[in-house]
Amino acid sequence: MKDVSSTTFGFVIAFLLPGFAGMFGISFFVSPVQQLFSQFIDAESNVGRFLLMILCSLVVGLEVSGIRWLVFEKWLCGKYKRDESKYRRLGDDSKLAAFRAAVDENYRYHQFWGGMAVVTPLIGWGLVWPTSGCLTLALGAVFVALEGLNVAGAISAYRNYIDRTDRILEGSTHDERLGTDRRGARQEARPASSATAAPSSSAPKTLTDNEGCEITSAESPP
Repeated sequence: MKDVSSTTFGFVIAFLLPGFAGMFGISFFVSPVQQLFSQFIDAESNVGRFLLMILCSLVVGLEVSGIRWLVFEKWLCGKYKRDESKYRRLGDDSKLAAFRAAVDENYRYHQFWGGMAVVTPLIGWGLVWPTSGCLTLALGAVFVALEGLNVAGAISAYRNYIDRTDRILEGSTHDERLGTDRRGARQEARPASSATAAPSSSAPKTLTDNEGCEITSAESPP
């Protein structure tokens, strides 16, 4: 139940919330969307409009995610890359569970902040444009600061996601290397123990021969 809840929350913040914010930004420039928002907010809203709003937000959220992918993963965060061959190590259930946790705890937040960085200029333009004077400067400064926070948060979350998942995936290689070293040490220890045991087994035989020589010399006549 915990995994389902965290995964659902991750999808909500990754796609639904940026999509809803994008719909709000579009409403400043498209009259039908503005009318839908007005009906959704006031008392005339019903289940049908609610579902329509959710579906439209998901569509916009998916489109925004595509723009975010181009801007962040291919441009701003392009240097943070991973060898795709490492994904073959996710066959281990424990590694897969840890990888999914890293996605929910880091990558979903990157998707949220990156998506908001895409739609925030649209919202800011729609809110700032009708104003004038000091209010325009104040709102402009607020949205510029908010955009900077979104961009910084998206880059930081993506970097943390890459670093954490790399440690998870490389952990299997470390375990395999450690197991190989242990097996090699055991194989080296076996010949050493055999070589140590060989002289000890021959020592009583030499001692017996010497004792036999002494007994023979003692029994022979002078």
